[in-house]
Amino acid sequence: MSSRPRTLPAVLAALLLMGCASAGSQGGGLAPPPEAPGSIQAYASETNVRVASDRNVVSANVLATPAAAWKALAEVYKDIGVPVTQQDPSRHILGNPRFVVRRQFLGQRVSNFVSCGDDMMGPIANRASIVLNVRSAVVADADGQARVDVLLGAVEGTTEGTSTSGGVCHSTQRLEHDILKRVQLKLVKSRGKDAG
Repeated sequence: MSSRPRTLPAVLAALLLMGCASAGSQGGGLAPPPEAPGSIQAYASETNVRVASDRNVVSANVLATPAAAWKALAEVYKDIGVPVTQQDPSRHILGNPRFVVRRQFLGQRVSNFVSCGDDMMGPIANRASIVLNVRSAVVADADGQARVDVLLGAVEGTTEGTSTSGGVCHSTQRLEHDILKRVQLKLVKSRGKDAG
């Protein structure tokens, strides 16, 4: 028996639980729950899965209403080629829990976005299929302005994009920051069109 028994459903369940557990936290969004500072544990298919503690939400306040930020966020997902497979418009949450990338993403090596360790041939993320769980939320502050949260989780997969024995990868937070930057640029362009 492997010392790291992980299945894709179990890992994705853990990542999903991380988002669900935070949904009721103060301020909403994707903030990690305070009761689980080190890791998230989930029991699915009788497998105990620990999600690394670096699964931090990356956030940015934007000068826009939540509705405008939500629209820009959906457009950004389309622009970067991540199909939105799950969304909750009432809570302004969207994402894709099973987006498979191989070697390159957004014209860059996958290792620029996630670290899955290295071996004698270099970064594993640049050779293996990587299953990304990309999720975002828009939260309104007290003044009615928006904060955008982005969370990225990833696991090593097989060449078919499933995870049977791969490990948990760690985000470099470059994708999260890129998504936030793109949302902000879309909102600036939108304001320029409205003013002109």
